[in-house]
Amino acid sequence: MKLHQIDGISIDPGAPIPKTISSETELYLLFYAGDEAEQVSSEIESRDVLDTGIVAIARFGVCLASRFGYPGNETLSGHPYYQHGLKYNSGFWVENSAWLEELKKIDKVHPYHSPSKFKPFKHYIFTFHDTMFECLAQEFEIRYENKTLFDLAELALNELVRKEI
Repeated sequence: MKLHQIDGISIDPGAPIPKTISSETELYLLFYAGDEAEQVSSEIESRDVLDTGIVAIARFGVCLASRFGYPGNETLSGHPYYQHGLKYNSGFWVENSAWLEELKKIDKVHPYHSPSKFKPFKHYIFTFHDTMFECLAQEFEIRYENKTLFDLAELALNELVRKEI
């Protein structure tokens, strides 16, 4: 297992209020971004989804699985990947993911099982103040917009629904 930090990821250290919006195969992760000056500040900012700011909208295409929740920054040092470089307010992808291997083993009971179908998937991790997000996906892209989180959540939902029409 090897952990790779994703360049260019900016996460508000105090109140990123991350949200996910997904279909069966596509997932959007939205959160308020921060800059380097904010990330060294010990003051926690409070905000809500109607505050305008720099918001990240990350899209994970062909998403196989996702999980979102524990641990947060107070317990991140207990995560098994912490000793491999997992840190606060950052994005990563995992090479030789144990989670992906676990799903391969589960899939062995499928009559058309082929380990090669898992090759295009990457394990992504985003660490936030109170939570951590992980997913296994084939595609990843991120952009930043100066809007409210609510506005971008509405945009993401519209994109997902339009694809299904």
